[in-house]
Amino acid sequence: MLRFPHDFKIRRRLRVEVVISERKIQMPGFDELGDFKSATQRYIYLRGFEEIFDPPIWSTSPGSQALYLAKSGEDPMFLLQFMPPFCRTSRHFHLKTRAETYHLLLGMGILEVDGKSHKLLPGDSFKVEPKQVHQYFSLSSPTLTLLEIAGNPGCLQKQDHFYPS
Repeated sequence: MLRFPHDFKIRRRLRVEVVISERKIQMPGFDELGDFKSATQRYIYLRGFEEIFDPPIWSTSPGSQALYLAKSGEDPMFLLQFMPPFCRTSRHFHLKTRAETYHLLLGMGILEVDGKSHKLLPGDSFKVEPKQVHQYFSLSSPTLTLLEIAGNPGCLQKQDHFYPS
């Protein structure tokens, strides 16, 4: 089971919590070795989120393939973002946002910031400062990222998203 954030003091400050648990299940049929097929089911429990999007909301940024699952708060705002395998967000920057911190919860991804690539694994966090051009890429597995956005209450309306040429 993965719990974010791990530290209770941080959890109280952030006011949100994401718990991911996994369960192996047997599937009908056999694999190439003659064993029963199995699959992994993942369950996501959200605590402290004010709004759960049902159905999820697709990002409106040009070229982005991100899905938003839930949000909480205004400043800071927490946004739970899902990315299917081999997908990306738009390449953009912010002027008003004080900081945007990516907390990777599940999967593996690459966060490109000002032309430098940073590999993110579950449990990793990376802070993007104002005016830094950034873009996120999921790799071969889906990713679940908690975005902590400070100083940009209207971020879902994309009022502070700028796209370099």
